[in-house]
Parts: sequence; C-alpha cells; structure tokens
Amino acid sequence: MEKKSSWKGFIESISVMQFIFTFLFLGVLCVVLMVYLMFTSLWILPTLYLSWQIMDWHTPERGGRKSAFVRNWQIWKHAKDYFPVKLVKTAELSPSVIPVSKKCIEHLLTRSGVGNAVVIITGGAEESLFSSPGVNTVVMKNRKGFVKLALENGADLVPVYSFGETDTYRQVVLSEGSLGRKVQVIFKQVVGFAPCLFKGERWFLMPYRSPITTVVGSPITVPKAPSPTQEQVDHYHQLYIEALTTLFHKHKTSCGLADTHQICII
Repeated sequence: MEKKSSWKGFIESISVMQFIFTFLFLGVLCVVLMVYLMFTSLWILPTLYLSWQIMDWHTPERGGRKSAFVRNWQIWKHAKDYFPVKLVKTAELSPSVIPVSKKCIEHLLTRSGVGNAVVIITGGAEESLFSSPGVNTVVMKNRKGFVKLALENGADLVPVYSFGETDTYRQVVLSEGSLGRKVQVIFKQVVGFAPCLFKGERWFLMPYRSPITTVVGSPITVPKAPSPTQEQVDHYHQLYIEALTTLFHKHKTSCGLADTHQICII
C-alpha cells in the first residue's frame, strides 16, 4: 500500500470524523436548536422550516433531490481513502441515498425511468449488533420483504458483500436474552438504530483503517409477479442466500480473509 503523507492522513481523518459526528449528533443538535429558537425572537425561522418540511414531506419517497454540488465534495473521496474502500464493478454507477421504504423503492423501480438499481442493507440496524472483527454474520433468514418487492416489480436480485467492514470497530457483543441486548433491541425499535458498545482508534470514535472491498455478484433473474405467492418469495429468497454464500467463498481469500472464514446467515 502506498505510504500517505501526514497531511493526507489528517484530511482523511477529518473527513471520516465529520461523517461520524454528523450521524451521531447533528440530528439531535438540530432538534434542540429548533425547539430553543421557538422561544426566542427568531421563532419565525423554525416555523418556516417546519412549514417547508410538512409541504416537502413526500419528496424522499419520490427519490429525493440530487445535489451535484454536495455529491462532488472532495470530502467523500478522502473518507473513502481513509480505509480504503474499493468497489469491484464492471459499469459506471451514479449512486445516491434514499429512504429504505416501500413507496420510495417502488417509485425508483417503476415511475422514475428504467435501469435504476436499489441497494438495501437487508440486515439493517439489527445486523450491527453482531458486528465484530473476524465475524461474518448476515441477518437475512427472516428478511424477505426485499424479495417480495423484487417479484412485484420484476427487478433482478444481485448479491453484494463488503469484505473487511466488520474490522473497522471493536464491539462488545452482548449475549441474546441479556438485559443489555434487550435494551439495545428496544432502543432500535423506538429510534431506528441500535446503540453499540464499540471502540476504535483515536478518541475511540475513529474507525480502524481496515481495507473494505465490496464485491457485486451476478444478478438473479426474477419474473414479475404483481401478487407473488409465499412459495415464490421463499424460492427466490433461498436462491439469493445461496448466491450470496457462493460469492463470499469465491472472493474471501482475494479480499483479505483466511480460507477458514465462514459466512453465518441468521
């Protein structure tokens, strides 16, 4: 790996740090600020913002708004180089971020032109509770909603796996049934993400510089079935699990894992 200058390393760290602090604290700070301003002479500002938010409520379900200005910030490239993150692809992609809701996904697959691909982290917040270095656990056995959506819209299913992602933090994995795990599950159900006891590098918040390689597999052709049966959903769900398992074992050694590593689907 090419040795980085101290300045380059500093810029990469700042880029990752802003992303972490934005995810952890920006939402809470904005809510507190809006509530505070409501009781000051600047009350008109949060009132106008809330009015606009209500009028704009359904925009995310229609794919949101792309901002070329924000998308071209160099900060994203520096954050990618921090680990580094590598995507193995065979065609140019123009990624964006959308809510993982049924309405939004259906809009992109049906009413927003053709050729759109939607990437879903099927394990969601629950999967983060199993994340630990050297462990490759995927929460998917009972996650079949994405398969049903694919059948309803005739969209191919494509297995994707990111190798090295679980090595970016060290986490205390609480045992099933323990009080701590119950608190995590309840918090996830209420807030939407699970609180984890983790540590990284500097200040315990910075992730370890572990290379992450995302491999995109071959698509599974899915027929269009406006009202798919449970048998169809189960069939293509099993095909997806088998394809993901094959992808993992085919690329694990070339992506830094030992041949003894296994993927655990729960």
